[in-house]
Amino acid sequence: MLSHAMARSYILGIESSCDESAAAIVGLDGEVRSSVIYSQLAEHVAYGGVVPEVAARAHLEQLPHVIRQALSESGVGPQELAAIAVTQGPGLGGALLCGLHMAQALAFAWRLPVIGVDHLHAHLLSPWLKTSTHQPQGLAYPYLALLVSGGHSAFYRLAGHGDVTLLGQTRDDAVGEAFDKAAKTLGLPYPGGPALAAFARQDSTCAFRFSPVRLKSGGFDLSFSGLKTALIHALPGIGQHETGRRHLAWAFQEAIVRTLSDKVQEIISASSADMRPQQLVVVGGVAANTRLRAVLSERCADLGVALTIPPKDLCTDNAAMVAYAGATAYQAAGTAEGLVFTAPTTATVLDAYTRDAQRRRGPTG
Repeated sequence: MLSHAMARSYILGIESSCDESAAAIVGLDGEVRSSVIYSQLAEHVAYGGVVPEVAARAHLEQLPHVIRQALSESGVGPQELAAIAVTQGPGLGGALLCGLHMAQALAFAWRLPVIGVDHLHAHLLSPWLKTSTHQPQGLAYPYLALLVSGGHSAFYRLAGHGDVTLLGQTRDDAVGEAFDKAAKTLGLPYPGGPALAAFARQDSTCAFRFSPVRLKSGGFDLSFSGLKTALIHALPGIGQHETGRRHLAWAFQEAIVRTLSDKVQEIISASSADMRPQQLVVVGGVAANTRLRAVLSERCADLGVALTIPPKDLCTDNAAMVAYAGATAYQAAGTAEGLVFTAPTTATVLDAYTRDAQRRRGPTG
């Protein structure tokens, strides 16, 4: 018979904030035993973007399957779970409720606590996950984190698993959102970010250039709506000429990448000696962009700062990061008197959704 310590040493993570239905089993030490992701791309491609009602219906259909598969692949049974961690926001309201209600039902059946996890906080902790292709070697606090995804773009300073400071964030479009809109303007298919990156080309005849964005108000905030407008104004001059469109895509991507790289340097240069980060961590779906990785690698080398970017499957939305964020909360609560969590409810999920809709972008929980 399993000991209590062994029987309760894993967390089931459930992610349903947008258009990925995901489940994962992660040990309290961050070891990923399984991670299953169902992408809803096929359901949304015809619409050129994510349709909230379609996403929610797909979550209802797919979540039971991905949870069952995650348990099967991990070899972990319900009796070995310490808790269930579920994304409680930010994200699409209906999609979040699908994950929450699934977690609540399983927790009731298995007599487990439910831990509500902030989606952005989970992204920030994803570099600590342990897989066959990724180990958090050399990762130490404090570090600077850049979160770039379809819905969020921000800089954070992390001094510990639960010690997170928001330094700057987008005032309008997120990086992934800007890439998607630019791709649509150029007539490229959905999803726009990867399509734009593949389409972009630079050569000796490239005449387009957009300057990196610098806000007059200073600080470390970001803004990309002006670049989108500049792209729209430049497009009529080239019509459907493919080479010109490829050059324009490159110029747009390069301006965003250089903006992020410049901001990294500004933040590090402005840091006091005792708080100067020795490492930059990049997370979120846009961290898969090859050009962004190359430019940040060069900039970090110049600054004498190490660069950590998790594998693509840990950068995009996944349940392993949710499970690990839940594991840190579980262990932190275990050091207190008793094991007490603020369990997520329909009200807290909708509150997180409302905050996201109002563009209050920092981690919410």
